[in-house]
Amino acid sequence: MTAKTNRSYVLQTVISKNGSWNNDFDGMPKQYNNQFFASDRALKYAVRHLMEQMGLDVFIKDWIVANKDKGKKKESKNQTTFYTMPNTELKAYIKEKTGKEFSETFWTFADIRQFGFLYDNLSLHGVAQISQGLDLYRKGTLYEDDLTGRMVFGSKDKSDKETRGMASRTFLSEAHYCYETSINPANVKFLEDIEGFEHCVYTEEDFALLLECLHYGPSNIKSTQKLNCYTGFMVQIDLIDGEKTHLGNLQGKLTIEDGKENRMTVYNLQPLFDYLKRKEEAAGHPIYQDIVVSYEASEIVIKGIHQSMEEVKIKKL
Repeated sequence: MTAKTNRSYVLQTVISKNGSWNNDFDGMPKQYNNQFFASDRALKYAVRHLMEQMGLDVFIKDWIVANKDKGKKKESKNQTTFYTMPNTELKAYIKEKTGKEFSETFWTFADIRQFGFLYDNLSLHGVAQISQGLDLYRKGTLYEDDLTGRMVFGSKDKSDKETRGMASRTFLSEAHYCYETSINPANVKFLEDIEGFEHCVYTEEDFALLLECLHYGPSNIKSTQKLNCYTGFMVQIDLIDGEKTHLGNLQGKLTIEDGKENRMTVYNLQPLFDYLKRKEEAAGHPIYQDIVVSYEASEIVIKGIHQSMEEVKIKKL
C-alpha cells in the first residue's frame, strides 16, 4: 500500500428530493434563519454505514455492540438507560474480542483511519474533516404527510395489545446540501514516530475508500425519508505533494442559478474556479495535481469551468 502524503479537498452536494436528509429532534429538516442545513454526522453516518456493508471494521459499531453486551439498566418503571462503558472497559472488550491490545487494533477500524475518534479521554484528530452541509438551492418547500397506523405493544400483564396511532412526517421538496471535506494525512503522521504505532499510515487506498463512500454512501441509505437522497455533484481537488497552499470556504464559491434548464438544476462553478486560479497565480507555480468534477448529468447542468486549467477532468455520472 502507498502512503498518501499530499492534501486534498472534496466539495460535494447531497441532493434530497421529497425527503429529509437530516432531521432535528422535532422531526423537521434542520434549518436556521430560513437556511436549511445538515450535520456533518449525517454524512459520516452514511459513510460508516456503507463501510460496514462492505465488510470493514467500524469502531462506532463495535462500541454499540460492546455496550449492548453489557445489557440494559432499568432506573424506573417508565425509564430505561443503556450502560456506557469507560475506555478501560472498551479496551478490555476489544482485547477479549481480537486477542490484541487496543493500540495494536485501533488503526484497523476504517472509520478511525478517516475521522479519528473521541472517546472518554482517548482522542485522535482525523485525517478527514467534514463541514456542515448548507442547502444551496434555498427554494425547497416543507410539507407534511399525516398518517395513521396500528401498533402492537407487548405487556407483562396482558397478551399483545393492539392500538391505533396518528403521526406526521415532514418532507422537504428539494435541497442541495453542500459539504466541504478537507483531507490532510499530516494530522496522523506523528503516529509513525511513536514506538508500536509505526503501522498507522494513511494510504492512497484509504483515500480511495473515502471517496467511494462519500459518493455512494448517501444513496445507500434507504428509508422512507432518505429514499431520494444521493450525491449529485463532487469536485475532488488534489494538491501537489509538499504544496503549502491552503484552500478555504469552498462552500461559499459554489452557487445555484435561479430557474432550471430543461428541468435540471444549474450549478455555477465560475466563482470556485476563479478562486482556484487566483490561488495558483498567487503561489507563482502549479499547485494542483488533479481536479476531478463528477456530476449527475441527468439532474445537473454545470457552468463556469475554466477550460484553460489542464488539471481538470470531467466525469458525467
